[in-house]
Amino acid sequence: GEGPVFVVKALCNDGQVIANASDAVANGATDVSTVVISADERLFMLSTLIVMPIDSVIDDVTGDIPEVDPPDLPSPGFAQQCTTVAWAGAGVVTYSYTSDQWGQIGGGQVVAVSNQNQSVTLVQGKSASEFSNNFVNYVSDSAVGFDSYGVMPLIAEATITSLQNGSYYPSQGATFCNLLSWATYPDGYYHSSAMNRGILVAVGTAAHFSLRQFNTSQVGPCMYYGLNGSGMLQIPEIAVIAASIGSGVALTVKLFEILWWAMMALPPTAPGYRRAVRSLRHPLRFALDTAEMLRKLVIRSTAAGEADPCDSSLRATLGVFGNLRVQFGEDNDTVDADEGHLRIGEFGKIAAIRADRKYGSLPPPLNPELDDLTEP
Repeated sequence: GEGPVFVVKALCNDGQVIANASDAVANGATDVSTVVISADERLFMLSTLIVMPIDSVIDDVTGDIPEVDPPDLPSPGFAQQCTTVAWAGAGVVTYSYTSDQWGQIGGGQVVAVSNQNQSVTLVQGKSASEFSNNFVNYVSDSAVGFDSYGVMPLIAEATITSLQNGSYYPSQGATFCNLLSWATYPDGYYHSSAMNRGILVAVGTAAHFSLRQFNTSQVGPCMYYGLNGSGMLQIPEIAVIAASIGSGVALTVKLFEILWWAMMALPPTAPGYRRAVRSLRHPLRFALDTAEMLRKLVIRSTAAGEADPCDSSLRATLGVFGNLRVQFGEDNDTVDADEGHLRIGEFGKIAAIRADRKYGSLPPPLNPELDDLTEP
């Protein structure tokens, strides 16, 4: 489809070591400062000075990190001067899209860029420099190639803002800043021979960002109304009623819970007292007691004929277990221990309960949940 097209060219010198670099450079940052040489409705030309830390750049003239001469040079840095020119015009851009096995459309890729009459075309894989030269001639000499979309002011503003008097620090343990990451090689250093590529990508990134804000839709005034100050928010009446009912129910349940515990404030030997103590000591036990209370409520509310299956008659129980004699007393296995264990068992396996003997369940170190049951 048709749209704005821009071309950027850059030329950088070999660079040199300078003195009195900024404190930001001494701390690992890269200083970028830009001066506008010329600008009009079709192009703009910038002169950019890039100052890098000495230990973050490879001087491709010598093939090594730049040498500081003399060694006592104050606040040294490596500086490169780049001249950048950008043109904008109207053209035709062809994209390709890839669909995966789920039918999702992947990111687009530029296949070809051409001018509006198709006389100058750049196809993917061919020389970009040849296209850029032809395109520059096209937008310079042809009225058709004029920046009819008016994007050049946007591109110039975004580029100058990002390259004018800024200090960019490295990230993620790198020695270079992200803005000029294309001025590096896989060894992780800036390279003086790659700086033109780094500044090209920086300008292209700013131009791409500005074009993402570009819209060919018609612009018109919009009325906006706002309020300034304070006021009162009105809540619907149903919400107030629901919140009040919920608060009342919660308060009633909590009062019932406190009353239930108060009514069970019986002697420590009472089962209700022990259950209240366990509930206060162990929140999990409180949840279990609550579930037991709800279970009893459900059983009581069931219809006739749906009683608890555990509520069986003596005759039905004898029919299942037979003529089995059981009794409550001390387990024969704990008769010789310091503490006896009480349980219900078959006749002959249970000893009689003695008044002078200490009984309990499990010692506290084995089960802290039952510590209150081991007291005599």
